Parts: sequence; structure tokens; C-alpha cells
Amino acid sequence: MWDAVEQLRHDYPHLGSAIDKNWHTRQFTRDGFVALAVWRAEVDTGRQTDPRLEHQWQQALHNFQRQHDDIRRSLRGTLEEHQEPDAW
Repeated sequence: MWDAVEQLRHDYPHLGSAIDKNWHTRQFTRDGFVALAVWRAEVDTGRQTDPRLEHQWQQALHNFQRQHDDIRRSLRGTLEEHQEPDAW
């Protein structure tokens, strides 16, 4: 399954470049990539034959990237990006 995720990141470099190197440690990102990779494999291998699924998959990819971008924007300026206070 990880191979499918890496293939997805390779085939859609704009998606991979928008997601940080620790993507696999974040459940939302990891689960989203896995779901999209499995779905993509089903479309590519012909397990899913409904032609509308390609459009739906593209929409899901767009939604995933938009949601991830929203999460990244909301985390900017959080304590994680700053030095830990001395009293801790």
C-alpha cells in the first residue's frame, strides 16, 4: 500500500510538494493519501468501471489538498513554531 501512496505522490507532484515531509505521522494526511491511492488503483486496474469515478476521484483529490492547505494555514503561528518558554 505504501508503494501506491508513493506512486500517487510521484504522479501528482503538486500534491506532494504541498504536503510536508512528515506527512506519514499525521493521521489526516496519511489516511487521506491511503484512501486516494487505493481508489486510484481501483480506477486504474479496472476494478471500478464507472467512468464518472475518474471525475469524482479528481474532485476528491482537489478537496483533500484544499482541506490540507486549510489545516496548514490554521496551524501557522502556533506555539509549535516558537521556542519553548523557560518555565517549562
